[in-house]
Amino acid sequence: MANVSECYDFIRSKIDYLRDNYQSLRQKTEDYAFSALCVKSDYYKNPALDFNDSVIDNMMVDGANDGGVDAMLTDPNSDEANLVLVQSKFHQKISYEEVVNAITKMVRFYNDMKEGNYGDVQNKVVKRFLNLDADVGEESKVVFVLYISAPRNGIRSSRYENAFKALTKDPNKFVLHVLFDEDIREAIKEAESRRPDVESGKLYIDCSDNYLAYGDDEAIVVNASAFCIKELYGIHALTLLSKNLRYHVAGANIDKAIRASIQTSPGSKTMESPSSVTISKSAELRLSSSISQSSTAAKQHIIYIKAET
Repeated sequence: MANVSECYDFIRSKIDYLRDNYQSLRQKTEDYAFSALCVKSDYYKNPALDFNDSVIDNMMVDGANDGGVDAMLTDPNSDEANLVLVQSKFHQKISYEEVVNAITKMVRFYNDMKEGNYGDVQNKVVKRFLNLDADVGEESKVVFVLYISAPRNGIRSSRYENAFKALTKDPNKFVLHVLFDEDIREAIKEAESRRPDVESGKLYIDCSDNYLAYGDDEAIVVNASAFCIKELYGIHALTLLSKNLRYHVAGANIDKAIRASIQTSPGSKTMESPSSVTISKSAELRLSSSISQSSTAAKQHIIYIKAET
């Protein structure tokens, strides 16, 4: 466990780096940049997701009359267009009361926006909320995230989680995430360790040259071993799908489709999944069950996987 100063200094160094590298943050306060850093490290881990000045300007609402939120965004990793409301505290210490007050402010802000009680909240914040809320669907969740650069220091999660549940009432719709200093440091380190590509791996298909090609061999569909996909995912995690149509191999919509497949065709040997793996232009496209025969891919290929169970 890192000491308080070491963890705080680590986060501060990353704030300085962000301010040096993003024009939109250069004249902003440390508190403002801290919010951007946390969102980047938490929601933009995927190297394929573009985190730029435009993204920062759109999501950040921190300022006078912000209503108690510092950033708002649609989760870029979510199939359900989850709405994410963010507040951050760039402090070296924090009390339980301050944590609950911050959570309460976010929930009240959400309720006021939904009810049209805009009060003195600045127009930019109201407009941003309404635009994001318009994309929220039946399967979407509203995620309240509180980032704190201070250590937890004995603050029990059960206490602020119970306070949150009392404010929101619907655990299926509303979600709370509270990250303290060490959580944030680990999120930053994980984001920095993500690679944009899986340099090597094997995808086993059911038999040699059994594939369906689209266009001028721009994409193919194959029956791939679910076990080998699971193995690759276990080794490379989200990097396996970081440049593809799907980022996760799970999700509410995916689970729903799989359940439907099981109910309608329980005897089927395949499991429908829209997951895909992109093979780069320089890679060899191997299309044999033993991965022995190969032909060089002339273009970028996307393998849409229909996985064997």
